[in-house]
Amino acid sequence: MLPNTEKEQEEHPFFRYAKRIAIFCIGLFLLYLMTTYFGIGPYILQIFEGQIVSEQLDANYTLFLGNGTTVIFDEAMYAELLAYYIAHQRYEFAACFMGNLTFTNGGEGGKIYLLTAMEIPHTYSQSVHRVVSSGCPAETLVSLHTHPYKHCLFSEQDINSFFVFHQRSPTGLFALMCEEDRFTFYGY
Repeated sequence: MLPNTEKEQEEHPFFRYAKRIAIFCIGLFLLYLMTTYFGIGPYILQIFEGQIVSEQLDANYTLFLGNGTTVIFDEAMYAELLAYYIAHQRYEFAACFMGNLTFTNGGEGGKIYLLTAMEIPHTYSQSVHRVVSSGCPAETLVSLHTHPYKHCLFSEQDINSFFVFHQRSPTGLFALMCEEDRFTFYGY
């Protein structure tokens, strides 16, 4: 048998490029794993997910939720909320919003929550990741609490608190404020 010539030993260009692409993709995946584990951590993924599920307030102080529900903040009341939020960013806090609830299309369509008054319930304890308060009264349309900056996902405890709130206020919404103009809502 004759020895292979150099030309016969050379790889086909397609396979050479395919190997390079595969090695590049594997390298990117390993870099992603290393940065999420050692660098930025899994919290960055929660921040991205929170940005997807939350809503940003528009210029008219209005939020359009995906299920035909609209939440409108009275301008003066939102200014009061924003001032309180900025002054108390160090810890979570709770707030209760009252106003008017309108059903569109004879109750078959969405709901419009017009929030005109804010009340801060008695707070028993608060920390960066938790607030314990007396809860909102039955006439509350939206029960809100805050989370650290850009952490817009409800925790398991938040969902449990919603069910307690829902018994008191069946048409109410549960809200989470995670930036000056970003909210996540939970409700029926």
